[in-house]
Amino acid sequence: MRRDWAAAFDGTRLLVTRPDGAAWYDGPVAAAREWTRALRAHQALTLATGAFHTPFDFPAAQGRLSVLTVPARLVDTHTH
Repeated sequence: MRRDWAAAFDGTRLLVTRPDGAAWYDGPVAAAREWTRALRAHQALTLATGAFHTPFDFPAAQGRLSVLTVPARLVDTHTH
């Protein structure tokens, strides 16, 4: 796990930051309740990027995928 990266999810918006604090991704994620529960339980997020559009494309993209696991947390947007 790369602890110099971080991810925070508020139920609709995911923010993934690089080691320098800059956003690598900041935008919406349509996540099912099970995904949110898994994030809470494991406190980690595995990111995969490369030449694919769906997980079914992974075999064809073999050797051209980048995978990174980062610490992740749920944030409550209703707290002040």
